[in-house]
Amino acid sequence: MKKNFQITIWILIIGSGLMVSCHKDLDLVPLNDVTADKLYSTAEGYKQSLSRVYSAYATTGNDGPAGVPDIPGGGDEGFSDFVRGFWNLQELTTDEAVIAWGDAGLPDIHNHTWSSNNGFIRRMYARCYFQISLCNEFIRECAEDRLSKRGIPADARTQIEFYKQEARFLRAYQYWVLVDLFGSVPFSTDKDIVGAFLPSQGSRLEIYNFIESELKDLETKLKPARSNEYGRADVAAAQALLARLYLNAPTYAGVSKNNEAVEYASKVINAGYSLGEDYQQMFAANNHLPQFSREFIMTVNYDGLQTKGFGGTHFLVHASLGGTMNKAFAGVEGPWAGLRATKNLPLLFPDTGNYGDNSVDRRSMFYNSGQSLEITNVSTFTDGYAVSKYRNIVLTDVGVPDSIGFTADSIAFRIPSHGLVKGNFIKVQFASPNQLNGNYTIGYVQKNNPSVFKVKSNKKLVLGLTTAFGKVQKINKGVNPDQTFVDIDYPLFRLAEMYLIYAEGTLRGGAGSLATATGYINNLRERAYSNSSANITEANLTLDFILDERARELYWEGHRRTDLIRYDRFVEGTYLWPFKGGVIFGAAISDFRKLFPIPVSDLTANPKLKQNPGY
Repeated sequence: MKKNFQITIWILIIGSGLMVSCHKDLDLVPLNDVTADKLYSTAEGYKQSLSRVYSAYATTGNDGPAGVPDIPGGGDEGFSDFVRGFWNLQELTTDEAVIAWGDAGLPDIHNHTWSSNNGFIRRMYARCYFQISLCNEFIRECAEDRLSKRGIPADARTQIEFYKQEARFLRAYQYWVLVDLFGSVPFSTDKDIVGAFLPSQGSRLEIYNFIESELKDLETKLKPARSNEYGRADVAAAQALLARLYLNAPTYAGVSKNNEAVEYASKVINAGYSLGEDYQQMFAANNHLPQFSREFIMTVNYDGLQTKGFGGTHFLVHASLGGTMNKAFAGVEGPWAGLRATKNLPLLFPDTGNYGDNSVDRRSMFYNSGQSLEITNVSTFTDGYAVSKYRNIVLTDVGVPDSIGFTADSIAFRIPSHGLVKGNFIKVQFASPNQLNGNYTIGYVQKNNPSVFKVKSNKKLVLGLTTAFGKVQKINKGVNPDQTFVDIDYPLFRLAEMYLIYAEGTLRGGAGSLATATGYINNLRERAYSNSSANITEANLTLDFILDERARELYWEGHRRTDLIRYDRFVEGTYLWPFKGGVIFGAAISDFRKLFPIPVSDLTANPKLKQNPGY
């Protein structure tokens, strides 16, 4: 398996508090012999149980991919996935995305007409608390008295202590999700007795303070940056979340923490991470490879085999595929024809090329053939540009070809021992001119000279053109044999975000260097443009520029709603996008929409809770 930290989805954390029984007999004997003491008898047992805490980000139940979900709220497992749920609320509510489907409650998300009965909001809320419950229970099992009772040796306790701190981080992250989406929420920790009380509602400020306190304490207790297994939390993950927390402190706590945002972004930047080699490959099936993942601070891991489900990056690939898009270039077997971008997003780029292959800015990964820029009918997939950012493909280098010749519609290549056959999909890169770069299908291979092959081009070629070639890469699909489930890891934090936080925090008055901030932004742009042609000066670096650059760099990664709220552009009528407020050309929406409602089912179950204003 590609992952270092293997996800074990069949292990249940069994303890005093994960499940509460109302049965009058408190001494029931379990039907199987897997008890908490047996499960937690070794350091390896603790690690397997910790894997269940992590896997809750990528899996949705024990039956998967389409069985009974592990959270209440109705719907199938696909609707209950963490990444899918969080992405829906963070992206479909903004100028970056709409979805064609009419599932109950889903159109209300991008129309800003949701209520406290909305199933998508309810499932996200339940997912957060399910994962907090897993964390709390795991932390309880790491208590000193339980370790002593089980005779855990000293060397194992050292490892278990690190596992415990990771669970604390995962809990803090979930509370950040809750404070961002819902504001004031129920609060409980491992210190609370399970099932014996109804939790009180912590204010947004109280939850913010808890997150900050936990993360600052974890700075000295998690493993050092870049020393943990891939996909697991370390000190840099805590510092990255602190940087994000401080940047949004005016929203969460009513105070400015720009110095702190710059400070913690700097800590991560100086921790040894570097930008991924290829922006597009960071969102492809082999994005776990070091040359692409070296900027990932923490990820949700999917591999198409152990994490089969209809959420996460599986959702982002399939739902983005439709119209005349070639499924081979998406690396999956079928389209769902749902997600598209509003015009606001592609218009931030200098151009839009299909699959991003010919774009000046390689981050511009859209598909426009047969797609209109304008959206007049959300339910029509061809209204709005499709987004090809996430692709379940692996690009394998074949070699650097020599040109055999050009015709008006084809190019012939020679690559000794290339091993390619008719019908193979390849990605061709030229040194110049850039307009010939793109994806091709091999239409002919010489029988007497198999190193020679020809491809058809949908571009206008110049007869007799001589040019320098870059390389040819074969396009393969992800690891799942039938290409049903994708193999793309989802970044929760990456270095590029820290560059952007540093720059924004500096512009907002933080103690950073404007020259350094400009350099960080130019690092991103040089990767995007493959040269320095789009570099900016200090004079160009404004808050508005940063907001646009965050969209260009981080779109469809679950940041946009939080960004627009911080910039006062989420509900206001001064910035509009298609179907904002349910109006075709956009309209202002009520201020209370900056927070989602506490689900009415939870208000009924816990009389201590108060609904957010406006609902």
